[in-house]
Amino acid sequence: MRVAAFCGYSGSGKTTAAEAAIRELVRRGLRVASVKSVHAPVLLDVPGKDTWRHAEAGAEPVVAVAREGMAIVLRRPWSLLELSRRLDADLLVVEGLKRLPLPNVVCARNAGEAVELAGPRTFAVSGPIADASEELPGLPVLVRTHDGPRLAELILGHAAELEAGWDG
Repeated sequence: MRVAAFCGYSGSGKTTAAEAAIRELVRRGLRVASVKSVHAPVLLDVPGKDTWRHAEAGAEPVVAVAREGMAIVLRRPWSLLELSRRLDADLLVVEGLKRLPLPNVVCARNAGEAVELAGPRTFAVSGPIADASEELPGLPVLVRTHDGPRLAELILGHAAELEAGWDG
């Protein structure tokens, strides 16, 4: 599975840019899966409730099914490579996890953040800095946060097959 990431600090436009890119990629017929790094606990598995009891008994994963959708509850995190092998998608979009060496779009509020986060796998810069500037010397192409078609083109040109070791 091919992968591309949106990296940056909180408030840098990662979700807005990822959303615009995903919407365009899906419009073009791709099956897109996403991984979002979160800093708060994910409380799908409530102690004492049935899914928690299934997990306590040793089931993994536990799938909670409702009319509105479903959630897969895991007690241990899967690596991106392990996760990608279980997903039926053409492309994996990762938001966050900025320290992983994935092909990425850096989302930044200012030039200092962009320079700090840009690395050898950075193929574009987006976020508030791109919405306010036309170019920054020494940084990859600037793409406006809401420019889904341009972000999608760049992702399709730079996303790479997920490799062991890219996910820590």
